[in-house]
Amino acid sequence: MARQANTQFGVVAVVGKPNVGKSSLINTLIGHKVTITSRRPQTTRSQIRSLMTDEKLQLVVVDTPGIDEQKTLFASHINRAARRSTKGADIVMMVIDVRGWRGEDEIVWNFIKSFTGHRLLILNKVDLLHTREQLLPLISEYNKRGKFDEIIPFSAQSGHNLDRLLKCLRELTPKGSHDLTSVSKSPQKTNFIVAELVREQVFRLAGAEIPYRTAVKVERYGRADNEMPEFHAEIWVETAGQKAILLGKGGERLRSIGARARREAMKSLGVAMVLKTRVKVHRGWSSNPKLLQKLGYLE
Repeated sequence: MARQANTQFGVVAVVGKPNVGKSSLINTLIGHKVTITSRRPQTTRSQIRSLMTDEKLQLVVVDTPGIDEQKTLFASHINRAARRSTKGADIVMMVIDVRGWRGEDEIVWNFIKSFTGHRLLILNKVDLLHTREQLLPLISEYNKRGKFDEIIPFSAQSGHNLDRLLKCLRELTPKGSHDLTSVSKSPQKTNFIVAELVREQVFRLAGAEIPYRTAVKVERYGRADNEMPEFHAEIWVETAGQKAILLGKGGERLRSIGARARREAMKSLGVAMVLKTRVKVHRGWSSNPKLLQKLGYLE
C-alpha cells in the first residue's frame, strides 16, 4: 500500500488596525470573495472564517475587525471579536499599510506580541510606493519594532507576492489531519453571508456617516414553489433621517442596495435567490445590549 502523503492543518488569524486591507488580502489569498470590502474603516464586525484547502494543506483563515480604541458598547464587541481570533491560532498575520507604522499599529502589535505561535508582518498596498527602493529601509525599521518570522511586501489589489505568502504559510503550518470536511471555501451561515453583502452595499451606496449607524438582520423563508430560497434583510438605523437617506428618492437607493447585494450573494453562494430589503428604525441599537444580542453581536 502506498504511504499516505503528509497533510497540514492550521488556523491563521489576520489582524490589523481598521482599513489596512485585511479583507482584500484574504479575498486574494482564498481566490474568491469571502469577506466584504470597503474603503471605509471597520467594515468587518465579526470574525469571518474562510477555508483554504487542497490535497495536502488545509487552512482556516480568520478575518477580524480592525482593533482600535473606541469606547462604545458596540466597539467593545468589535475589539473582543478581534482579540478572540488569536486563541487557538497557529499563525498570526499582522497587516499594516506599507506607507507607515502608525500609533494604531502599535496598539495591534501590543496585542499580539505575547502570541507564542508564528507571526508574519504583511506590508500591504506596496503598489502605492513610488519606488521599490523604499522597501528596504521600511523592512529594516519594522524588523526593529517586533519579532516576526517573515516580513512580506504585498499588494491585495495586484496579487504581488501572493506566491511568496502562500509558500511561507505552507512552511509554517503544522502537520496534522484535515479537521474540516466541508468542501465549501466559506463555511459561514448563509444568513450571515447575505447580511454582510447587504451591509457592503450600504457602505458603497450610502453617505459617509450612515454605514456606521447600521446593522443588518436577515431571515430565510421557504417558498411554496420550492424554486428559490427567499431572504428578508432588515437594515437597522437609529434615526428617521438615516432611514430617509438609505431609502433615497422614491426608494431608489434601497432598491439598488438590494439588487447589488442579491447579485453578490448569488455569485458567492452559487444559488439563485429572492432578496427583499427594508429599513427599520431602532433608536440606540448600538448601545442596547438586548438589541446587540438579537443581532448576534453579543453572546
